[in-house]
Amino acid sequence: DPCSGWTCIFFLLPVLLMATFVLVATRQSQDIDDLIKPVPESITENGCQLQAGVVEAIYSVMLQDVYILRMKLGTLVFTTLLFFRYLLMYFPQLSFLAAMVLRVLKPLLVTFTFIVGALVSIGSILFATYSTTHYGFKNVQLTMIQTLRLTMGGNEDWFGLYLEAPALFLIVECLAFVCVTLILNNMALAIMVSHKKEKDLHENASFHPFWTAARSKAMASKDPRLFNPATAGEDFSKKKQS
Repeated sequence: DPCSGWTCIFFLLPVLLMATFVLVATRQSQDIDDLIKPVPESITENGCQLQAGVVEAIYSVMLQDVYILRMKLGTLVFTTLLFFRYLLMYFPQLSFLAAMVLRVLKPLLVTFTFIVGALVSIGSILFATYSTTHYGFKNVQLTMIQTLRLTMGGNEDWFGLYLEAPALFLIVECLAFVCVTLILNNMALAIMVSHKKEKDLHENASFHPFWTAARSKAMASKDPRLFNPATAGEDFSKKKQS
C-alpha cells in the first residue's frame, strides 16, 4: 500500500492511544480528597474566599477530563476509519465491495451535505430565538445537539420552546419533520436500494435474450463489459427536436 493519508492515520493511532493512556493514568493518580481538603483551609484563611491555587487545580482537572474525552473520540474515529479501510476495502478478494462503496459514496455524500445544511439552517433559527432564554441553546455545540433531538423527536423541553414562540416553533418543527425526517433521511435508503436494483439487473441481464440482443446492438464497437442495462432503452430526458 503506497504512503498516503491512511498511512499517517495508521501511525498516528498508536501515538494517540499512548497519549490517552498517559493522560488517563495521570488523572486517576490525582485523588479527589487532595483537591477537596485544601478548600476549607483556604476558606478559613481568606474569609470564605477560595485561593487562586485551589481554583486552578480544580480547573486543571476539569481540562484533563475534557482532553481525555476528546482523545477518546479521536481514537474511536481513527479506529473506525481504519476498520473500513483495511477490513472492507484493502484485500483483493473484496474488490467488488470497494467498487460498490465508491459508486454509492458520492450520492451519499451529497445527501449528507443536504442534511448538514438543513440542520445548520434550523439550528441557526433556534439559536437566534432561544439563545438568551434557554440553557440548551447557549452555544453552537449545545444548539446542534438540541437541533438533532428536535428533528428526531427527543427534546423533552419542547413545550417550553413552544410557549415562548408558538408560531415559529411550529414552523421550524414542521420544516424539520418534512425536510429531514421524511425526505433527507430516506434518501440514503433510496440510493442504496436503487444501486441494489441495478446490481440485480446486471446479474440477471445475461439470462434474458432481450439483453443479449441489446448488448450486441449497443456495444458493437465497445467493450461489452461496459454495457449497463439500467441505462439501456429510450432516453426520455432529452426533448425531441422538431
